[in-house]
Amino acid sequence: MYRLLSFLVFELLAGGVVLDRIAVVAADRAIKDSDIQREIRVVSFLNKDKPDFSAAGRKDAAQRLIDQTLIRRDIELARYSVADPKEVEKLYQQVRSRYGSPEAFQAALRQAGITDEELQRALTWQVTVLRFIEQRFRSATSVSDKDARQYYEQHRAAFQNVTFAQARPRIENVLRGNEVNQAFEAWLEQSRSNTKIRYLEEELR
Repeated sequence: MYRLLSFLVFELLAGGVVLDRIAVVAADRAIKDSDIQREIRVVSFLNKDKPDFSAAGRKDAAQRLIDQTLIRRDIELARYSVADPKEVEKLYQQVRSRYGSPEAFQAALRQAGITDEELQRALTWQVTVLRFIEQRFRSATSVSDKDARQYYEQHRAAFQNVTFAQARPRIENVLRGNEVNQAFEAWLEQSRSNTKIRYLEEELR
């Protein structure tokens, strides 16, 4: 019995006991079934998609949560700065603006099965991750004049009547962005391989 219960989380809700099974353990941090369900609901709400609770959908959500766990651990260890509340509020208002009224927005949240607080936590995390990527990887990137010139020549159609000097800042931003994404993906892949991950539900592997 003890061994079975070690994989369950008990929560008291309205005087009852709810069993929430632990689905994955990554870096000694538990990811519960309820976390996976919430991830699916929030992401589908933000993307305006139908939530996918199939085995494939749950696996994708579990993998995103594993990556979030690795990023959160690095943020905590290196003490990277967290999201600016003003940036979060701006993003939150952008999401709300998709709906005609506050009532329609709240109705959409209820239909998606998420709360306003859960949405705001998700948006806060999005801003935090973007800031982490910027701080962690962008400072190590650089764009040579040769690479910028090559990009300019390869995309001349997009730079009609714009000189190389005028286009250089935009080109540098694009190329540095590509470098940042590649560095982040490489770091994430390395972090996954260096982290002990236990799947307590086989279909999530």
